[in-house]
Order: sequence, then structure tokens, then C-alpha cells
Amino acid sequence: MTATTAPAPAPDSPEEPHAPGQRRGSIVIAEPRRTRFRLPPGWPITFALAGFPIWWVLGLAGFILQLSAIPLLAGMIVQRRRLVLPSPLPLWFGFMGFALASSLMLEGSGRGLAFGWRYTSYTGALIWFLWIYNSDLTDLTRRIVNAIAIFWVGVILLGFASLVIPAFEITTPIEKIVPAGIIQNPFVNDLVHPRLAQTHDFLGFDLYRPAAPFPYTNNWGSAATICFPIYLLALQWAKPRVKLVGGLLGVAWIVPLLYSANRTAWATVVVGLLFAGYRLARRGRTRLFIVLVGGLLIGAAIIVSTPLMDLVVERVANPHSNEGRFYTYEQTLNKLKESPVLGFGGPRPNANPLHPPLGTQGMFWLVMFSHGIPAVITFLAFWFRATYRGMSARDDFGVWATTAVLVAVAQIGFYDLLPSMVFVVMTLFALLLRQVDRGYGADGWNSPGAFQHRFSQGGGR
Repeated sequence: MTATTAPAPAPDSPEEPHAPGQRRGSIVIAEPRRTRFRLPPGWPITFALAGFPIWWVLGLAGFILQLSAIPLLAGMIVQRRRLVLPSPLPLWFGFMGFALASSLMLEGSGRGLAFGWRYTSYTGALIWFLWIYNSDLTDLTRRIVNAIAIFWVGVILLGFASLVIPAFEITTPIEKIVPAGIIQNPFVNDLVHPRLAQTHDFLGFDLYRPAAPFPYTNNWGSAATICFPIYLLALQWAKPRVKLVGGLLGVAWIVPLLYSANRTAWATVVVGLLFAGYRLARRGRTRLFIVLVGGLLIGAAIIVSTPLMDLVVERVANPHSNEGRFYTYEQTLNKLKESPVLGFGGPRPNANPLHPPLGTQGMFWLVMFSHGIPAVITFLAFWFRATYRGMSARDDFGVWATTAVLVAVAQIGFYDLLPSMVFVVMTLFALLLRQVDRGYGADGWNSPGAFQHRFSQGGGR
């Protein structure tokens, strides 16, 4: 028998395998694309803000914002980005120079830890500012607004939780990792050991005041009120169903706000919303103005018609903290005479242990006492200069962002804004100045200048 060889299959026969990229007849088989997972540009900012309650549970809430600046800085270095500095920014550099010089006045390792934490907060906020201001992402404003809105929702939900289970506290993974000698430092312990509420009895009964995801109630009140205008902006951009649910939360948050018993937070958010209403009315945004006024009236009606009014009356009638606050201010000014230029590097104990430490009870007092008079002058000059320039942004984002900034400015004499609200305010400054100087608004390129910059500089992220 003669063996025969089977004919070779035709080139397009399904029996013949073909490697990717080889020809099959006249058809080229393309190599399948491999999809690479890429984090979105600016992901450290989004992850730090939107995931803040998670970082709080892990014991990282006091450090995540500073840590998030590292990948942003690394990205700018690797990409060799040409950075543009807005006109107010040299004032911030001056402030940081004076703050660094004040480290010469530090005494003790414990104070050194606190100084390092504050200074890395100032540095991290600066890195956020530089990255945002120089970014060419056309949707960056909306991304960050949404991240701040999610941050606000987390703060408010934890505020409600503090009223339900005020005694809740947990041991975080960070507490188990960091040496006990460091954790026992009161300053560090407040940062890494989560508690939902602070309990005070200055009204004659135990009042559970929201604190989470921060160490103190004043931090909670400051964050809730500064970020609220940005939440309203995100709600304005949201889908109808989200607007409905978000609107209910935008009214219901009055409950934890009033239970915080923070009079400064109450006053500054009302003044801020009135300012926003004035600017909206001037711009002819009648519908938004009516919605805002309606929300204020609904909130007022809820307060007046419920036991919340009793809480407001009791708090106004019992200004328990005024005496201690003004005594601390007086002692702070007297002590500052010993070192007016360099300050003391950080707060110092009060001669009266029943009152707060010197250089506390407000960002203004912290900067002035810790870093000296030149430092507080440059700090305030930067804030006021950036706020003034930001007022030139007259779209809806400009209205709500400047409202949030003005709420923060009004609080610097009463609340310590480190670290979270310094980061948020610097972020808003960067977005406002980015819009005013470079034309990047909430909807992308708002001016021919932004279009020209995008293509003359080669774009980039």
C-alpha cells in the first residue's frame, strides 16, 4: 500500500493556527489589546477626601492628607512639569519660611512631633495647590467638587452616628503598629484613636457633641460648615434623584449641627449662605436664589417648631467658653511679647491648667503664637489676597467656592483648621485662581486664554 500525504489545509482553514500578527490570506490577525488599569489623574486627592471615614477607622485621618501629597509631588517631579505660580503664592512661601524658623524655639521631643505634623500639613496643602493650579484637566473642578461633597456627607453621617452611639470608640490598626511610647502622647492619641463624640455638661446635662471623623467637636463644626456650600454646588450639578435625597440630607444636617453647640459654626454658615444668596441674586440666578431662601426658611421652621429651639436658647444663654477663651487670648498675647518674631514653635501650657493651652482656640492664634507675628501677617495676607482674586470667578462655582472660603476666613479667629480644612481651603483657592488666571472653569475651558495655554504648552496633566 502506498502512503499518501494529506493535502495541507488552505490558508484560511480553521484547522491551521495563526499567531497574532500573522497573515491569514489577505487578513491580518491583530494582537488583542491589553487593557492597563490606570488610576485617574489626581487620584490621591479624591481618595483622601472621599475615603476620609475609612482613613478615620484605620487611624490615618490625621495623616492621610499629608501622605496624599507625596504621589502628587512625585508625579510633578517625574513629568518635569513647568510650574506656574499665581501672584498670591509667594506670601505662602514667606509664611512657611517664618514657620520653619520658629522651630528654633521648640523644647522637647513631644513638641517636635506636633511641629512636624503642622509643618507637613502646610507643605502638603502647598503641593495640592501647585498640582491643581497647574493641571490642564478640563473636568478637574467637577471631580474635586464631588470629592469634597462626598467628604461632607461622611462628616454628616458620622455626626448623626455620634448622637445615636456617642460612646463608640475603637482601637485602630495604627495604634497596634506604632510604639506605645508615641501613642501615649496625648496629641498623637487624639489623632489615631477614633471617638464619635465629645461629652460636655455645660448646659446642666450630658450633651453629646459630634466630633468624628476628627478629634474635637470644633473640627467637626468647622468642616461641616466650610464644605456645605460645595455640597450645595455638587447637588446643583447632580441628577434629579440624587438632588431629592441630597436635598433631604441638606436640611436634616441641622440636627447634628445644633447638637454640636458650636455658635461660631452656626453664625458663619448663616452669614455665608446669605452672602451666596446675594451673589446669586446679583447674577440673575433667580431659581437658585429661591431654592436657597426656601431651604433657609424650612430649616428655620424645623428649629422653631421642635425641641431644637430649646437647645439653641440654652446654648446662647450659657456662653460657658467665653471667659476661658478670652482669658487664653489675653495670656497668649502677654506670652508672645517674649518672642514676637519667632513665636514658640507651638502652643504652650496655660498658667491656669483649667484653661486651654496658649496659642490655641483659633488658627489665627495658633499661627501667631507658634510662628511669630511676621508669620501670621504673611499667612493672613495670602488668604485675603487669594480670596480677593477668587471673587473674580462669577460663575456658580465661583459663588459657592468663595462662600466656603469666606466661612473659613470668618472662623480663623475661633477654630483650628488643621489639617483638613487648610487642605480644603487651599484646594478651593487653587481652583478659583486656576479659573481666574488660566480660564479653567467647572465646564472646562471658559476663556480663549485657557485654549491657547493648553496647546501652546503642549497640554499635559
